[in-house]
Amino acid sequence: MAHVARKDPPHFVYFPGNYRWSAAILSMLSSAAWGGADVSEVDRIGRLLKGAKMEDDDAWFRACVQVADGVRAIAKRYEDSGHRHSAAPFYLRACKYYQMGERFRTPKDAIALEAYKKSIECFHSFAKLTDVKIEIVEVPYAGGSMPGYFLHADNAEGKRAPCVVHFDGLDITKEMLYMRGVPELP
Repeated sequence: MAHVARKDPPHFVYFPGNYRWSAAILSMLSSAAWGGADVSEVDRIGRLLKGAKMEDDDAWFRACVQVADGVRAIAKRYEDSGHRHSAAPFYLRACKYYQMGERFRTPKDAIALEAYKKSIECFHSFAKLTDVKIEIVEVPYAGGSMPGYFLHADNAEGKRAPCVVHFDGLDITKEMLYMRGVPELP
C-alpha cells in the first residue's frame, strides 16, 4: 500500500502553526477527566487569543490569567456562601489556568510569580475544601525544605500503603501532576 501524505497533522491542533500554544491547550484539555480543566473555559482562553500574534506570550499569559481570575471568583463566591463541594473544583481549575499562563513567561518576573502564587493559593483552597484528604507538607531537603502534598490512601484497610513522591520539574508541577490522574491512586 502506498504512503499517502497528510495535509493536516494526525493530532488535535487548536492553533495551526503554533505547536507550543496547541500543546498547552491540549495539556489543559487532557486534565479535564480529573477536574483540571473545563472544555468551555479552555475554549474561552483560545477565543481570547484569536487574532493574537503566535509568538505573543504576553497575550497567552493575559488570556489564561483572565479566565483563571474569573474561575477563582466563582470558587470564592461558592466558598463564601458555604458551598465547599461546589467551590473546590473551581479552585482546582483556576490553579491549572494560572500555571499554564505563566509557563511561557520567561524569564520569570514579578507578574509571573504573582500568577504562580495565586495558583498555589487556589490549590491549597481546593485541598481544604475537597473530600480527598490532602495534607500540605514541607519535605526536609538539603538544610531547607520543599513544599509538597500528602494524599492519604482511601483503600489501605489499616495496612501500610505505598507512597509516591512527586516534585516540580522544568515543565510540570506537583499541582499539575495531581490533575493527571493522582485522584484515582488512593
